[in-house]
Amino acid sequence: MSFLDHRNDWRARHPVVWDVLRWSIPALILGAALRGALISYLPYATLRPDSDSYLSFAYRFLLDGDIALYAKRRYVYPIALLPVCALPGSPLRWIAWTQHAAGLLTVLPLAYVVRNLCTHWRIWVIPVTLFWALLPMAAWYEHEVIADAPFAILLSFTFAGWVRWVRQGCTAEAWWGFFIPFALCVLTKPAGKFLWPGLALAFVLARGWRGFRWPHFASLGAVAILSAIQGDPYMASRHLCMSAFPYLPLDSPAHRELKQEIRPMVEAARARLPVYYMEDDAPFQFLGKGGRRAEGFPAWQALLRDEPQATRVMGELGREAIVARPDLFLNVAMQRILGSANPSFFDERVLLPAYTERELRASLGYATRDTEKAVRVIPFLFGIPPSPDPPDLDALALKMIPNAEAAAAGWLREFATRFHRGADLLSGQRTRQGQTQPAHRLLPPTPLGWGVLAGAALALILPRHRAALGTWILAIGCYLFGVYAIASAYPRFFYPVWPIFLVTLCVLADSLIALFHRAMHRPRQT
Repeated sequence: MSFLDHRNDWRARHPVVWDVLRWSIPALILGAALRGALISYLPYATLRPDSDSYLSFAYRFLLDGDIALYAKRRYVYPIALLPVCALPGSPLRWIAWTQHAAGLLTVLPLAYVVRNLCTHWRIWVIPVTLFWALLPMAAWYEHEVIADAPFAILLSFTFAGWVRWVRQGCTAEAWWGFFIPFALCVLTKPAGKFLWPGLALAFVLARGWRGFRWPHFASLGAVAILSAIQGDPYMASRHLCMSAFPYLPLDSPAHRELKQEIRPMVEAARARLPVYYMEDDAPFQFLGKGGRRAEGFPAWQALLRDEPQATRVMGELGREAIVARPDLFLNVAMQRILGSANPSFFDERVLLPAYTERELRASLGYATRDTEKAVRVIPFLFGIPPSPDPPDLDALALKMIPNAEAAAAGWLREFATRFHRGADLLSGQRTRQGQTQPAHRLLPPTPLGWGVLAGAALALILPRHRAALGTWILAIGCYLFGVYAIASAYPRFFYPVWPIFLVTLCVLADSLIALFHRAMHRPRQT
């Protein structure tokens, strides 16, 4: 059999995969061009102050042979960085290229879902995949050494795996195509645990366990246990207490001394509750480890120096506040969701070289604090020969940013500003004339926002979409509420759900075409 015959036979056996590959070509080409423009003036992945906690597993193993995972982080991303960092040259270069390549490939699962769920998929697949491939916010998070981009990438493959599983009748064989990326996803960030409720409910309603054997149940139980136990309890309690800060019951007897010390701070936050979603940094910084920022608050300073005790007490305070005012707990969570929904809330200035230089100096601050660590870790990350003295940060900045005046940076920032503004889901702005706006002023939705809401409603109502897409509307609803109930209003927590929103728009448009078609072909009554 000739090569052409083999190719035609493969196409005949895998028509959906062939459609996905060829219809994704425009998005792959333009998405690669966008990421190439970013790498052209920032050839190294951008370090953040949190990056060391992800990289430490790799460099400690490669430099010292130690095996130690940072307690705050999940398993997958630190372990995945190990083989990347083991490649010859600079690990930061390899991380940038690897994450951008993986992010670009997420157009394939998105195209697969559109191909399977939409009757008129040929109309929607190119614009939808182009939108996702060219979303500047997504490209930027792929450039940072943090877990947000890997989480979003795995979530896209998980979504496609679920659609395939449902379309194949929830068979035990098709289950692994969903479960493997799902397991990696929930073990990449703690936020993944909020995907469990919606997907678990759908699994039970679909009786998805039919045909399962012991490997299916064992792997599912193992991932559930690992998802529940990994993480930093102190950070969880700190986030919970910070979230409940404005409505802490100040007059209840529990921990009265602590409450009296922070009464002025709580009352000030309570007076500005409509904008607390943008002003929660001060309470979060105050509750930092070690009590470094609690000077003048002796009871709190003593508490925060005892980490196990602080974990227990902050958790109790947060739970007490939520029980006392569940309405405000829901209110603050919804404020943060609204305050993160628009892509234009992403600060496009991070695309400029000045931001990367600033983050570089903040992230490598141990060059001045821990000389022994600096002389070993920094040369390793940049692929330069080690020396007895810490590398000069000015020289590293020139290496990391070879052209601070690159024209591509200005072009990319302008493109990102226009793109994000055109993709907004809400019509309001978080800040106007220098003043933070209450969350309710971000409403009403834009036409695009109304389209997402209508498409989500159809996915829940229409039987043909309920199992495959409606399930994910519930799942991302749980995810968004769970994340923003305890985390600040950052767009990076919101951007992973965009592929699902894009599919809801396709479902809406597909349903409108079907409705129009039936109306035009309805037989007239005599």
